[in-house]
Amino acid sequence: MPVISWIRDLFRNQENREHKNPEYQCLDKCMENLSPREREIVLTGAWARGNKVAKIHYRRELAARLGITYTDVISDVPRIKAKLEQCVRKCLNESTRIQHKGEQNGT
Repeated sequence: MPVISWIRDLFRNQENREHKNPEYQCLDKCMENLSPREREIVLTGAWARGNKVAKIHYRRELAARLGITYTDVISDVPRIKAKLEQCVRKCLNESTRIQHKGEQNGT
């Protein structure tokens, strides 16, 4: 499942935040590593798909609220997505290695 889908699912309701699935645990951990500005962009869904005009309007409002330019928002989106995806994949690889190591050691 792509990271963007995990984000939508994770923050759709509080129950998902308590999900024990490794993907969600890694995403939660990686979200903590983002700056407040990056988290705001993620949590407000600035990269959400939909009506192009509405998305532009929404991103302009977000930029004004954050005190940054519209261009900053649209250039931040792909960078933040890539950063989250890389972090989640790394975390999942590490947790898989730890799990396999534990299985090999009989724990």
